[in-house]
Amino acid sequence: MATMMEWPSELAFMLEGLQPTKLQKMAKPTHYDDGPPRTRPDGAPKPGLTGSKDFTAAQRKLMYSVVNRRARCIVNGEARRMTLLEQHAFFPEYKICENGHSFTEGDEESYVWNFSYFFMDDGTIA
Repeated sequence: MATMMEWPSELAFMLEGLQPTKLQKMAKPTHYDDGPPRTRPDGAPKPGLTGSKDFTAAQRKLMYSVVNRRARCIVNGEARRMTLLEQHAFFPEYKICENGHSFTEGDEESYVWNFSYFFMDDGTIA
């Protein structure tokens, strides 16, 4: 079984105000030598959460270091097993999207990015 990390406290703000969503697996056609390609069923949707927040340069770097890694997160006071998605093998269409950024000219530390993101929710941890 894969190890599970603790969600970084510096990114705890990402877990606030998350909205429930359903993650749908992407159906890919499978090519066969003896006929036309066949598409496998998508399977059941998986529960997920989505959010959007502003990030500093340090928070942005840390966020990208934890993508696609299973983590123990506290959401609404409840410990949950979740994964921040970035072109995950089963859910490649769910990724971190930059909505915009702002900065003070000449001051790289003042950069602020706004990102939308998706978590795969694997349920509560007992």
